Amino acid sequence: MNSFEDILITNNLITAFVFVGLTVYFAYFISDKLTNGRFHGSAVAIILGLIFAYFAGTLTGGEKGVADIAILSGVGILGGSMLRDFAIVATAYGANFSDLKSSGKAGIFSLFFGVILSFSLGAIVAIAFGYDDPKDITTIGAGTVTFVVGPVSGSAIGASSEVIALSIAAGLVKSILVMTMTPLFAKRIGLDNPKSAMVFGGLMGTNSGGEKGVADIAILYGVGILGGSMLRDFAIVATAYGANFSDLKSSGKAGIFSLFFGVILSFSLGAIVAIAFGYDDPKDITTIGAGTVTFVVGPVSGSAIGASSEVIALSIAAGLVKSILVMTMTPLFAKRIGLDNPKSAMVFGGLMGTNSGVAAGLAAVDPKLVPYGAMTATFYTAVGCLLVPSVLFLLIDLMF
Repeated sequence: MNSFEDILITNNLITAFVFVGLTVYFAYFISDKLTNGRFHGSAVAIILGLIFAYFAGTLTGGEKGVADIAILSGVGILGGSMLRDFAIVATAYGANFSDLKSSGKAGIFSLFFGVILSFSLGAIVAIAFGYDDPKDITTIGAGTVTFVVGPVSGSAIGASSEVIALSIAAGLVKSILVMTMTPLFAKRIGLDNPKSAMVFGGLMGTNSGGEKGVADIAILYGVGILGGSMLRDFAIVATAYGANFSDLKSSGKAGIFSLFFGVILSFSLGAIVAIAFGYDDPKDITTIGAGTVTFVVGPVSGSAIGASSEVIALSIAAGLVKSILVMTMTPLFAKRIGLDNPKSAMVFGGLMGTNSGVAAGLAAVDPKLVPYGAMTATFYTAVGCLLVPSVLFLLIDLMF
């Protein structure tokens, strides 16, 4: 039994694929047999994931859900940035799975050869600059693999912070060189088909990166928001599902009104529930109300007005409940509320506001509606973060 468990832990990513696959299969089985397809399988899968995460957290006392269980630690990798980035790019640019397989041994070889080549060149440069400590040489070499491998390796082997910073710089230089040189040499190296692109990616190995750049300048800090997760999420969804700009404009005043009305409505309902449960402190009422706007607005507003960590946690829970309800109820009521066109999807996203719930719910109704609902739902969070800790908190404070 122990040897079998060791195998699962050693091959944790494969174990994660099997676990997620079985979960999704079971979710769609429940959707088909118990709800006749009316309750979408993706919604069931997300609910099952939340249940698993809850029990895993209770069992282990950790904060990573099922990834805190040793044999399922690969779920943390499967759901992490590495495969997420590939999923985003593959979806947005229409990757063909048969093309992905076509690289074969060459693609696999390029991965290992690329890592060893980059590391070797970096190590040689480190030695040339007078470094003779194995930790320093290894860390700088790792940085030339990618600017992520550098600090990860340096921290693991105990390199100094200065050398780790240098490894990040080395990785960033490589990233810029690959980015700028690729268009110049693409024709000469035959970089014009999926197979050569995969081999090239394996050899180069760097994605992109940087810190806050101009966003560190006060008057330009908005660039950080513009390039942050809020608009990034919409850009990803809009690209992947093919949003039409003329449709995006069609919501007009109705879309804008739905944003503000949706925030105020959700906040008011959450505040009423908080009062009904005996909360009378304006900070507590506002934070719980903010959580029902979205589970992002809750902690942001709670931290801004000085609410306790317990109430902030409760606001996140409130937002999560709302997200699940929107996700699961949308397919059931879509036809009754005329949720079948881009304009209604944008109004719906503005009223509901929870990005994950709206996107998952609309995906179950019609995937083509996802970017339209996601657009207003994305800005809904921003409007909530603006209104709740300021105007709405002042109103609650006046009343209590």
